[in-house]
Amino acid sequence: MRNGFNRLSTCGMLAMVIAFNLAACSMQPSDESLTRAVQAKFQAEPQLQTTAIQVAVSKGEATLSGEVSDNAMRRKAVDLAGVIEGIKKVNDALKVMVTIPAGTEVQVTMIDPIDSQTSRVGSLFRSSLHVPIRSGDQVVIPGGTDVFIKLVHAKSAGSIKGSSELEVVLDHLVLEGGSIPLSSGVVREKGASRGRQTAKRSAIVGGAGAILGGIVGGGKGAAIGAGLGAGGTLAYQALTKGPEIRIPAQTRLDFTLADSFRVPQPEETR
Repeated sequence: MRNGFNRLSTCGMLAMVIAFNLAACSMQPSDESLTRAVQAKFQAEPQLQTTAIQVAVSKGEATLSGEVSDNAMRRKAVDLAGVIEGIKKVNDALKVMVTIPAGTEVQVTMIDPIDSQTSRVGSLFRSSLHVPIRSGDQVVIPGGTDVFIKLVHAKSAGSIKGSSELEVVLDHLVLEGGSIPLSSGVVREKGASRGRQTAKRSAIVGGAGAILGGIVGGGKGAAIGAGLGAGGTLAYQALTKGPEIRIPAQTRLDFTLADSFRVPQPEETR
């Protein structure tokens, strides 16, 4: 009889424990309601109203992601989420963004060569960042970072006049596996003018023709010889082109940013 009573007592106690646990579970806010509570908390905070912070709650753990402008805002968001009743843990996946302003000098060292005769407009050429980019005293983009240069204009020297030209701009850089678009002023490389070369050669060859004509036929011969000499130069120029221009590997180019861009703050400084 006593054993039966003990078994009933044990069963009763188990039932009470189960009922208590079920009641506790029913009192725990759902993940959806916790998500809404965190978002409402952020909207009520003036410092965070304009941010685009994403909130995801799973089993009472809140994960915050997105971009903020400084560390103070980041800490504020984490602290506010942590005081919500029912939030057991806050996972911080926020990125603090740093703005690199327009007008910043960007110095690169070419890795790929560029040639006015063979390189195509629109092609990209690899370079490396020569000097780290800083925000205040903080290095935000280290030296050696891959920077890609775009060829926007290429002209070969003409047969009679003109010079070779290359015009390049910054296209993008690669940081932490992501591509960041860049906008910069044009850097122009220009070869010697073909017209100046033509004039110089005409003077030299024309003078040589005049000397030869003078030897053969006096003053009249000199005039004829000079004409022949200049004509010979013109024919030579028509058959050849001026020197092409190249931007070889290891050339350093200096660009100026036309527009600002943003990069994530390095983890070790957060």
